[in-house]
Amino acid sequence: MTGVDHADPAALFVYGTLKRGECRELCWPHPPLEVRHAVVTAALYDLGLYPALGEGEDRVEGEIWYLSPSQMESTLAVLDEIECYHRAETDLYVRRIIECVDQQGQTHRAFTYFYAPTQTLPPEGRVAPGADGLCRWSGRGPQR
Repeated sequence: MTGVDHADPAALFVYGTLKRGECRELCWPHPPLEVRHAVVTAALYDLGLYPALGEGEDRVEGEIWYLSPSQMESTLAVLDEIECYHRAETDLYVRRIIECVDQQGQTHRAFTYFYAPTQTLPPEGRVAPGADGLCRWSGRGPQR
């Protein structure tokens, strides 16, 4: 049981392997109603095969995936498994609600996954902002 409340957002902010064009794009159990580019305030880390989101003041680029509210519980159940989120001390990620700002400057609430064992995040893995001031991760090549 994912514990989705009717007041919870019907959207997810993704910044790594679940984005369009990345290795887990096809893991979503339902097609999105819409996908928008967005930015959150956090710190992005490159852990090699996947990224991690931590507390910070950088602008991290990703995507907001909007889903039908009736599909949120089943979607979160699948993504919780992928992200190793089971509400246990040994979780790799923890799911939280975060504010995202889309390209039109509108603020949206969305679920996202923060890295849980923050004490293990390597300082040298922190992704520096690009020339546009945004931190981004891609598993597709050297732009990481």
